[in-house]
Amino acid sequence: MFNQKISSLILAMLFMMPGFLSAQAQSPVDLALRHIEKNQKDLNLTSEDIKHFRVSDLYTSRHNGVTHVYLNQEHNGVAVRNALINVTS
Repeated sequence: MFNQKISSLILAMLFMMPGFLSAQAQSPVDLALRHIEKNQKDLNLTSEDIKHFRVSDLYTSRHNGVTHVYLNQEHNGVAVRNALINVTS
């Protein structure tokens, strides 16, 4: 069930809302987490689903300036296999 939720989340987050891009003072990770928290009900995620994430990768593409944040869900400090979110802004 979690993987289905994550798939929906990835699709919803491929194109971030315009307001998301305007908040330049926050880090990409902060913006990604706020977006997930703000939309958790629409994405059918529980508070437990989004409680513990670890940044597994973060980079900005040189050719287009797009920032990619990869988050991996953790449980008791251990990464959950295939519980990944890719937030692109």
